[in-house]
Amino acid sequence: MMKTILLVTVTIILLSNMSVEGLMECNPYFGPAGKAECVELEGYDDAQWGVCLSNEYIQIKSKYRHICREYLGMRPDYCWYQCQIETFNLEDGPVYDQCRCAPGDPPSTEPPIPHIQNGNGSLPEWCLSPSGTECNWYKDCLLKRHPCVTYTTGYAMSYSEKFCNLYKKFQKYRPTLIESQKYRSSITTQGLKWVDAVRKCLQVALVPYIRPWSKPTCGDLKKIAYNSHAPCYLEPLPDAPSICDLDCKDWAHIFWGIKDGFTQSFVEPLQGALDVMLGHCGKNFTLMTDECPTATVRLVLNRKAFRLGKRSSNQGRLNILAGNIADKLARKATWSKVNSDWYGYAPNSTTNQDTGSDIMEIEVLLADKVVLFPTYTAYSSPHGSNLRLKKEIKNLVDAVEDGYLYDMRIGNEKVSVKSMFACHDVQCEETFSNVTAGPPHRVNYDNDIYTPPENEGNP
Repeated sequence: MMKTILLVTVTIILLSNMSVEGLMECNPYFGPAGKAECVELEGYDDAQWGVCLSNEYIQIKSKYRHICREYLGMRPDYCWYQCQIETFNLEDGPVYDQCRCAPGDPPSTEPPIPHIQNGNGSLPEWCLSPSGTECNWYKDCLLKRHPCVTYTTGYAMSYSEKFCNLYKKFQKYRPTLIESQKYRSSITTQGLKWVDAVRKCLQVALVPYIRPWSKPTCGDLKKIAYNSHAPCYLEPLPDAPSICDLDCKDWAHIFWGIKDGFTQSFVEPLQGALDVMLGHCGKNFTLMTDECPTATVRLVLNRKAFRLGKRSSNQGRLNILAGNIADKLARKATWSKVNSDWYGYAPNSTTNQDTGSDIMEIEVLLADKVVLFPTYTAYSSPHGSNLRLKKEIKNLVDAVEDGYLYDMRIGNEKVSVKSMFACHDVQCEETFSNVTAGPPHRVNYDNDIYTPPENEGNP
């Protein structure tokens, strides 16, 4: 049963410091969204800010646990919502500093005490009570209030914005029923419902931090954004599927649909989604199928410092290094960005401090974009998927066996491939193309493209 929160009627659980005139500052049908009042409420030990917000936003933010109480026999479009619930999901108890105010403080839509992260000027009303579907909210609202997101937290915010736009992308390019039957490459209704729910969940998780009294640092915003991802993947909204309910077809479309918006081959927020899928859900999809045109390649490498400089040691840096290694391997194996995409990360690593070298293991996910995202101008039979993926893997196998992947310079490191194998499943329980690196070839190993000498491969 939905719980009643701050209301626009005189019967709400406010103390006498709020007059009827003050309550009507939040018109049940016109708002305005974002209007603030300092209120004292039963169950709390101090006064706190209440905000006039849309019923739609309140329901999404609370995952439909809260709703505006009926007013004159009708469900209002706007009502008051207290800071302690919106920000901390606390319906009673002590009022935290971020929400605390002094009774009688004048209503305000601007920060009573400016802080260095805040931008100048008022935010438009739609910013303060969004529905979770306005993808430009991150740039037009969050960025305006906290300009530092462009250089400190921009990675997380860019991911959230791209995830939001993914819903529109799937709707725009979703094939018709006949085309879907022919190419079997459309995301399912369940997958689309999950994307829609998650994009709303990710956005409303950040809305409380553009309130006038909220003073997070840019580091705080980054942490808040990342911490919201896993809960939103697992339980975005009531009646919406969880990430654990997605099949390989939907997972591949969503994963590579987001990855397509980044030039990097490792994306930290995207890794969070992969970790939840593989770890929490324990999924082990069968790959290299018409509906899931993705392959996994696992490589064991030797690392050593090149000239002066420190080698990457923490997991975040190892993942970035794995992404850079994936790019290097792609160039050497002549993988095509037009037809393929790839993603590298480091699930495990061991370090030998005595020799100054690492034995590092990375995984590279490889996708056939032609089958995943066909367009009306570039259709291709899905049955070519395995052929393309096998060809890309064969190119890499040849480069490993022929000794062309030694001493690849990446930043301050030299990396050499010791062995590799490909997998028919995402957890790499069923493998093929197991190969060990041949002796170093006499040519310059760090050339971007593996090109055998002219006399090789000829009868």
